Amino acid sequence: MRGLRVLLAAVVLAMIPAAALAQQAGSGRDAQFAMRDFDCSGMTVVGRGLRPRQGVRLTLVDRGSGRVLLRRSTRTNPAGRFALRLKTSTKGVMSARVLISTSKGRVGWVDHTTTKAAAMCKLPFTGPFRPSLALASSLLIAGGLLVLRRTRGLNAWWPATA
Repeated sequence: MRGLRVLLAAVVLAMIPAAALAQQAGSGRDAQFAMRDFDCSGMTVVGRGLRPRQGVRLTLVDRGSGRVLLRRSTRTNPAGRFALRLKTSTKGVMSARVLISTSKGRVGWVDHTTTKAAAMCKLPFTGPFRPSLALASSLLIAGGLLVLRRTRGLNAWWPATA
C-alpha cells in the first residue's frame, strides 16, 4: 500500500510541470506579430501563437508625437491567429508602433519607420501644368489693370509715381 502511495505522489509531481507548460502554451510568450501593407489608409497587423478565441486589443501610436491614433479589438481564430486592418490616415506619420495586449497585459508590439525621402501618399492629379497659359493669363490681367488705370482713374488704388 505504501508503494502505491509513493507511485501516486510521483505521478502527481510529474504532472505539475506538464500542467505549467500547458498553461504557458498560447499565453503569448511564443507569439509572433507583424505589420503589413503600411500605406496612407492604414496597415494590417497579423499575429499567431496566442490562445484560441482570445480577445486582443491593438493600439496604434505615432512614435514621433506619442499620440494614440487608433484603438481596435479582435479575437483570435481557433488556431490562435488574427489579422486586422487598422484603417486610419497615416499621412505625416514617419514612425508608428502597434501595441498588442490581451486580458493578461501587453504581449508584444510591432514598429514601422518610414524614411523622410520615401513618398508615402500620392498627391491628387489636378492636371498638367501649362506655363504658357499661366504667363498669358497674368499678362492679360496686368494689361487690363493698366488700361483701367488710364481710362477709369484707378489712381486712388494705384497712385502714379512722379
